[in-house]
Amino acid sequence: AAGKSRADGGEAESDWYAGASARLILAPVAYNQDRHDLGKSLFEETAVAAQEHDDTALLHHTLYQAGTTALLNEELADARRWYTALVEADNAAAQTKAAALIGLANVAHRERDIDAAIRDCEAALELFKGENDVARTARTLTLYGALLHEQGDTDTGLKILSESLALCRRRDDMLGVAHALQNLGYAAIEVD
Repeated sequence: AAGKSRADGGEAESDWYAGASARLILAPVAYNQDRHDLGKSLFEETAVAAQEHDDTALLHHTLYQAGTTALLNEELADARRWYTALVEADNAAAQTKAAALIGLANVAHRERDIDAAIRDCEAALELFKGENDVARTARTLTLYGALLHEQGDTDTGLKILSESLALCRRRDDMLGVAHALQNLGYAAIEVD
């Protein structure tokens, strides 16, 4: 029955969940084997099953994974559709919506729409900061600073990249430090 948790839903409830989980695992595999239509279908079936069974956590995970898989496979319209559905979901957590906004920023960047990418980054930053998520704020600042630099606002971009570097260093986030330094390096090369 809709609304029941997997723990108390009985055999039928666990069967649908096992099927949905299997589809969620197989969908990216299908994409990796250049069977994109099959991958899309598996994601769609999982999303429908999650909605039918009121499993918002699975639905949100499916939307995000589908968007990311489409983005990685350069299917930008599909990525935008999945991420937008997640951003527009009434019951999605702020951090989940912010992660989807970062996905949308990446889609816009690949489409060479820097203004839209910056707007999506700003919206994600607001959500991450509102949740006091320092790690994701720092990582998002790296993308935001790089986008501002690419747009031509080099001074602000460098300032934000430096802010991201400082936050990553304070957290001992070596991958974040590396990304911030890499982007600062690209900016420095282009300024000279």
